[in-house]
Amino acid sequence: MAEKLTRTYDYDEDTLYTKAKDELERKLNEKLGQFNPEFDWNEGSKSGKFKVMGVKGDVKISGSTLSIEMKIPLTLKMMKGKIISSIERSLDKI
Repeated sequence: MAEKLTRTYDYDEDTLYTKAKDELERKLNEKLGQFNPEFDWNEGSKSGKFKVMGVKGDVKISGSTLSIEMKIPLTLKMMKGKIISSIERSLDKI
């Protein structure tokens, strides 16, 4: 089952895309850099994907709303709360 996080900001779509991309990359590299996080961003559609330690995330920006849908593997279910709260803290810094 996928976990979905959504936030609305006071930024235009282009600014939100840049800030979200920068913050998510910074946070995942800072906390999980040893696991080689992978990112695939599409500026045209204001979306992206990330993958680290088996956690896969789809990022979508529409207007001033940012949505992240994450799939957390069964092997990490015990850490699900920590993973989600870490991403939420990053979203709060945008």
